[in-house]
Amino acid sequence: METKKHEVTILGGGVMGFSIAYNLAKRGVSCQVIEMDSIAAKASGRNEGGVSSPALLAVFFATPFSPPFALQPCAKIFDETYFGQPQLVKELHDLTGIDIEFADTPCLMPAFSQEDEKSIKNLVSMANKKVGESKGYEARWLEADELRALYPPISTEIRGAGLAGMWQVEPYRYVLSLAQGAEALGASIKIAEATGFRTRGKRVTSVTLSTGREVEAEKVVIAMGPWSGRAASWLGVKIPLKAIKAQALKLQSSQQLPLYALAWGEGSGNGPFIHRTVPGPILAGYHEGRPEAWDDSRPETWDDRPTEEARDWCIAGMLRGIPSLEDAMLIQARCGILGYAPDSLPIFGSLPGWENVYIGAGLGTVGNSLSPGASRLICDLIIGGEGAEKAKKRLASLSPSRFL
Repeated sequence: METKKHEVTILGGGVMGFSIAYNLAKRGVSCQVIEMDSIAAKASGRNEGGVSSPALLAVFFATPFSPPFALQPCAKIFDETYFGQPQLVKELHDLTGIDIEFADTPCLMPAFSQEDEKSIKNLVSMANKKVGESKGYEARWLEADELRALYPPISTEIRGAGLAGMWQVEPYRYVLSLAQGAEALGASIKIAEATGFRTRGKRVTSVTLSTGREVEAEKVVIAMGPWSGRAASWLGVKIPLKAIKAQALKLQSSQQLPLYALAWGEGSGNGPFIHRTVPGPILAGYHEGRPEAWDDSRPETWDDRPTEEARDWCIAGMLRGIPSLEDAMLIQARCGILGYAPDSLPIFGSLPGWENVYIGAGLGTVGNSLSPGASRLICDLIIGGEGAEKAKKRLASLSPSRFL
């Protein structure tokens, strides 16, 4: 048994795990993160880095497998994350000095046909009714002339576009800043693979590592992305997460694109997410398959290698939206494994049947947009008191108990 004992042990060194660690450390709670690979080694460090406004996420791009407004139960968390992001970025920079390439990159949703235009205009209207037509929330429709004034290289095929707010971060740098920020405030990081728990009654007493060592635990948080279901199974709890392979490309072009994101899908068929990063390279993705027929009990067999099919899909979609990028040169193919619950909602709260275990998982493509706000609520649950009761009520529809 390892001798040093922390108040909270967090399994998972991605954006959710380190968001929780950072917020616990800010509040003076001793915590450690156990990560089996390295900081942000999986999907948290390989995504497009978007932090989307409530209008964009709750309406247009909830998940690849759900209709508009599917994530409405998370709207308040989106709100808190989106409007709190600039302050969080400043805090992290002051603590760590890491430039996470933060920028305001509004998202354009183009219409390629009359049917697309009708659909997107309708979604814009619904978005404003749902989240309110106030600054920072509102979605807008841009006619073709206004769109081309903002984004000259866009295809002449496009009739206009919806517009909603979005921030951008470089994902690996962002998670690294959370990790170093948490360390600066007293948290610790351990690179090791968790393989089980030792328990007494309804409490976990330690985390078992692949080396056979045990790490004492007062409270445990499972934040392992799609691997979270396996960890919950060690405690006899079934968390129905499905693993999905998400892929993107990083490209370099002689053309300097405007600092906007470009995304389509609703009403206009399959299309990618494209944006210029702050330093200049372009990200094109995300190609997401349906839930894979993988053995959930053997995640070590999950395949996160990029595919030629996804590469060709991303390039074809990119050129349809921005034909002048035909000179772009491929720098990197990215691939990550995402986890989704059957209802496409994230899973936040206390693990059923256990007094000192919590979970933050199933975020899919919205990890950056939910983790800051959700992590604060999970920290409230962990710390207890009046804040825990409020957090429990706010997270009721997202609790893992909904699967029982």
